[in-house]
Amino acid sequence: MRIVTFRRVGIAVALFTVIGILLPTMGYSELAKLAGVKVPTGIRFEAYVFGPLVLVLPVSPQSIVLVSCLVVGVASAIYVFTRAKFHYFEAMREELMQLISSVAAMVRTRVPLIDALEEASGIVGEPLRSAVLEFTSLVRLGEDPHVAMRKVFGKAPPEVRLLASSFVIAMQSGGRVPEVLSEANRYVQQLQRMDFIRRYRLAEQRLIALMAVLAFAASGAVIVWLIEYVAPKLASLPGAASINIPFVTSSYFVSALFMDIMASLVVSRIMTGTFYLAPKYVALTVPLIALMFLALMMGLIHIF
Repeated sequence: MRIVTFRRVGIAVALFTVIGILLPTMGYSELAKLAGVKVPTGIRFEAYVFGPLVLVLPVSPQSIVLVSCLVVGVASAIYVFTRAKFHYFEAMREELMQLISSVAAMVRTRVPLIDALEEASGIVGEPLRSAVLEFTSLVRLGEDPHVAMRKVFGKAPPEVRLLASSFVIAMQSGGRVPEVLSEANRYVQQLQRMDFIRRYRLAEQRLIALMAVLAFAASGAVIVWLIEYVAPKLASLPGAASINIPFVTSSYFVSALFMDIMASLVVSRIMTGTFYLAPKYVALTVPLIALMFLALMMGLIHIF
């Protein structure tokens, strides 16, 4: 299966153009007018030097929108491809579980393993059908089963490679093909039950991880609001007048974005064993983080 196609490239480019470029530049003022909110315009970044470290942070509402839209646009464009890859491997995994059951039943009726694989490939869909036929063709041509398996399933996730390797083990089991495939079939049944339990139990942990990021962003917004509220009342104290509220706001915003990306990667890895769903989580949560800080910077809760 080709993941990079002209259609997906076109969709990815369109998403990035609309979300990452047009929305923060051309649609920013129009959306504010529709919402009835008077907002300052202008993209402004400032550099802050801390010894050898230089931080360039967004310090205006439109800059916050620009950074958020760029992150969401990039994540959405990447997700066009990772989503296809994820569904490709998930379909192969599900079909492979069905294939093992069917082949095990055929082998018990004295059908040769290679013939059983070719016959059973007709009852499974793509992408597994083509992969199985390629594997059996290589074996019939004299290729070592281990080498053939690596060529066909080498780039698949570990779980798919583990299931596919059961056929190689059966071929080299010395006549104990039915026993090997029966054990593989029992493993598949246990795997299906455990997979449902794992995803059900981890769904709560996924929510906790993402809510923790949003809680950090909300706490940052509250701290900035408190600083802005208290600083004028402490103007007579040493150092109070030097508090840089735009820097504090931008620092919390950038930190929340970084934490959100890291949390999305971890959640995707835990839930699916891959990072393919991380762009989806980023695209869904970054707008919420941006709205919290825009509420501060646009004066909705009286900041600046």
